[in-house]
Amino acid sequence: MDTASEILLRLADPAARSGILTPDALLAVVMVAYDLGPAPVTDPATATFDRFDIAVPLRPQATAMAQIRKTAEPIPWEVAASWDTTLPPSSAADAVWAGSIVVRTATVTDTIVAVTTAQPDLDAAFAAALAALPATATPDQVRAALRTAASTDLASPPLTDTELDALLHAVASDSDDPLVLGRQAGGRDMLAARLQMSPPGQDPAPTPVALPVVVAFVVADAATSPRELLQATSLARQGAASYTAAAVPVGAPARLVDRLVCWVVPGETFDDPGWPGAASGGTAAQQRDARLQAARSWLAGQGIAVITTEEAI
Repeated sequence: MDTASEILLRLADPAARSGILTPDALLAVVMVAYDLGPAPVTDPATATFDRFDIAVPLRPQATAMAQIRKTAEPIPWEVAASWDTTLPPSSAADAVWAGSIVVRTATVTDTIVAVTTAQPDLDAAFAAALAALPATATPDQVRAALRTAASTDLASPPLTDTELDALLHAVASDSDDPLVLGRQAGGRDMLAARLQMSPPGQDPAPTPVALPVVVAFVVADAATSPRELLQATSLARQGAASYTAAAVPVGAPARLVDRLVCWVVPGETFDDPGWPGAASGGTAAQQRDARLQAARSWLAGQGIAVITTEEAI
């Protein structure tokens, strides 16, 4: 049996489907369908399957239109009709899934509850730090010692609101220069600070949200060319056109695509150097992943998700 057929059979079997539609694969699909990034998702994504149809056909139809005009009447009658032909239906999508992907996102509500500030004697702190270093200290060791001295020589007084805003901006910049930490535009030249956050565990529990999806699958093996995949995508969209996309729940991320197409291919598909995205150097596995991520990035704009099966079949 060929690889694509075995992948399709695993999708068709409810007991084996989770081996293809893993939590990571579901996340890759839902990020194409919705304006959702991976950062706020805290738990593995799960799926519900209202319908999962295999070998969805595209029924051939004929359409005719005509205009009929009676003598002396300026407006013609328009007649349109369509009917199924006697031709056998062609294959549209390997499978179509209508259901939901359930994601759980975290809401972070931690607050700053205390700020301890200092206006240290940096000259003395730096002198002591340098004196403790060996004569053979490297520049990185000197920099680290100065940074430690600047951040640990704490005292008082408290910061003003303006100084606190500037300090938080400086800390966020993560500068390697210890003198940058706490430098203000005016007023005090140097400040060190220690922030105390609210205790952990006070954030609300992640809330599950069921995001409706309609996904048309194109299953292929590693020998299938990108051109063939893109051609199959057009037919798969037509196969999914008759499936209704459920309404998005209130408060959910914005939906980007009502019906998307998902390519299911073996991981070795992206061993082909013709796929862009892999930098020179790195291991074969790293280059494969880089090509996959690059493909996901530009295909998402076309409403196409990509998942791979790494398991031996």
